[in-house]
Amino acid sequence: MSSKMEFIIKDTIDLSNSTLITGFQGIGAVGYIAVKHLVSELKPKKIGYIISKYMADTVFFENNRVLLPYEIYFYSNGKQKVVFILNNVQPLMNERVEYASKLILWAKRNKISKGIFIGGLDKSTKEEDEKDLFKCVPSSLFKEKIPGPILSKELMIIGPLALLVAFSEIYDFPSLTILPYAEVLRPDPAAAAVAVNVINEMLSLNVDVNRLYEDAKVIEERVKRFEEFQKALESRVKERASHYM
Repeated sequence: MSSKMEFIIKDTIDLSNSTLITGFQGIGAVGYIAVKHLVSELKPKKIGYIISKYMADTVFFENNRVLLPYEIYFYSNGKQKVVFILNNVQPLMNERVEYASKLILWAKRNKISKGIFIGGLDKSTKEEDEKDLFKCVPSSLFKEKIPGPILSKELMIIGPLALLVAFSEIYDFPSLTILPYAEVLRPDPAAAAVAVNVINEMLSLNVDVNRLYEDAKVIEERVKRFEEFQKALESRVKERASHYM
């Protein structure tokens, strides 16, 4: 492999004027969950893969299909064209810069009109009386209506998502990053639902998010049961300790 990273496109499709949507397994795994849900609901066509020298030696098997680390999907409803990059794994540290730069250059080469990147924003940074569900980070060339408040200068984006934002600036690619407030230490499907609803509004889609909210309830119940178990365990430990005082 002459290059460390290559785009393998198995179906020649005109991607011009498409919207590129992607995200990663960062805070709350919001970007990954949102993109996976969009792919599941819209059922786009898988048109290719991204392969790299340091690609994770991992494949998944789901719904009778083999899933690779980085997959490329295409969706069109006659009004909107969307390219999804589904990152089933995080890019490794030593290939994140190349991943981000090559992805933005590939988008520009294929005349993709803009990018929508999805991440999570730590819930603990939310102001006590704040009602906003998400923040936005537009690139300099993003000239469309921004669907929500802009991220304050006190906060920052990190990881592979930050590199996509950086290379959008470097290579003059219009992009908007959507950052719903999310749980840091566990997957947050409810935050992913917020991102999907924003994309519904931006692209006039109608992707149902009920399943994401149902998944969120299941996770909340599991967390609650675990916390109750922890409290009961701590109580028993204290009782036992008191017997030996």
